[in-house]
Amino acid sequence: MKKKKKKIIYISILVFLIILTAGFSLMNFVSATGNDSYTKLLLHNDGANGSTTFTDSETTPKTVTATGSVQISTTQSRFGGSSGNFYGDGANDYLEIPDNDDWNFGSGAFTIDFWMNTANNTVCQYMILQGPGPVWWGIGYDCGGTANTIRVGNLAATAMNSTTVLALNTWYHIALVSDGATTKLFVNGNLEASATAITVSDATGSLYIGANSTLLGVQGFLGYLDEFRVSKGIARWTSNFTPPGCDYDSECGGAPPKVPDVMIFE
Repeated sequence: MKKKKKKIIYISILVFLIILTAGFSLMNFVSATGNDSYTKLLLHNDGANGSTTFTDSETTPKTVTATGSVQISTTQSRFGGSSGNFYGDGANDYLEIPDNDDWNFGSGAFTIDFWMNTANNTVCQYMILQGPGPVWWGIGYDCGGTANTIRVGNLAATAMNSTTVLALNTWYHIALVSDGATTKLFVNGNLEASATAITVSDATGSLYIGANSTLLGVQGFLGYLDEFRVSKGIARWTSNFTPPGCDYDSECGGAPPKVPDVMIFE
């Protein structure tokens, strides 16, 4: 009886892990860059100094409208040589994106993360807020009870504050992450606050970057924003992490390590 010929089947790393590693999280394989199908808004804030064009770099780009004196600036940058300069009058300098179901997180997973650098700590400021309407939610810079910290709030009340007191003219990575069960606030990759998952109701107004849309004219952001990303359906971080070392269309340190092809004999 002839010996059965050996067949060599090459299985890719992804298939191999799916088959052989029960329960392995695929989060590490979502993207080597950070711009993937979960990304619903991605503002690199790159461009020529003084430009008022802000481009959404995700797969289905949304229209971003600059209002007031908000503009691209090469004075400050976390990545790419430029950032968004919102340091106008602190009132009417913001970006507006029309309402979209991508902001309707409900009780599901989501991640909002960005780099910020503020030059003023004497007024309350909002980096992102959706509203106005019967409901609203936002991430701001607290000037009240817990001054100079990051504040996450909604119509009902402030949900949580960070513990880090932010210094002026310093870049910080801010991440608000929910896995559907717990919502967590990270500053520079460090977990600083958590709460039972915040249900983000479906606000009907536009999404504003750099303004409090419920009180337009006050509480505008005074500083610079870079690599502003909104992700739906994914909790990108659930524990302390090292903040990204490059923009979200670059491979920071390369793609996940390659595992050698596996040979199966039969």
